[in-house]
Amino acid sequence: MKKAPIVLLTLLTLTAASASAQTTSLAPLGSDNLTVDGGSTTIAYTQSTTNLTLANTITLGDTLGGVFSTPYNWSAYSDTNSFSFGLLMSAPGASPNAGFTIEFFNGALDAVVNAYQGSASGLSTTPSFIPVLLSSLGTDDLSSIGGIQFTWDGAGSETVILDSVAVAVVPEPTTWAMLAFGAALFGGLALRRRLAAVRR
Repeated sequence: MKKAPIVLLTLLTLTAASASAQTTSLAPLGSDNLTVDGGSTTIAYTQSTTNLTLANTITLGDTLGGVFSTPYNWSAYSDTNSFSFGLLMSAPGASPNAGFTIEFFNGALDAVVNAYQGSASGLSTTPSFIPVLLSSLGTDDLSSIGGIQFTWDGAGSETVILDSVAVAVVPEPTTWAMLAFGAALFGGLALRRRLAAVRR
């Protein structure tokens, strides 16, 4: 009976690991892949071969636009019940508590495909997947994504690093239920052991 919590914890760890491993980088935001559109840039930034760093002062409404070297076909991820778009983001200092919007533009860069909203809160020095939710439909044609525009919906004074546009598999309701049941069972078994130890 003592092995049950260990086995259960192992299963939960493996399940969690497999879920986190399903995050996929779709479009790196480094200089080899994304050209920042200087005409629409109001955020102070630096760009390396691997990422974009949005530096220092964050002002409500600040934007940063960019064009991909080659348009992407993301139509395989159009089902929002199965996939969630997001950004791989990190913060070298304190995490800002600021919302943001990203817009996908078509290959011709003359129409918004869709707009999504997310929050930059909870960032650390390690890049993490920040999901975004569909906020408004444009053409809704994800077959040719030619560029993006990032807009701050909040304000602050922190540095944020954008690694890439990414997508994650949305767990099915049964997966969430299994995780919740496993956590509750593990907690119950641990409590029983503690109570048994006290009674002795």
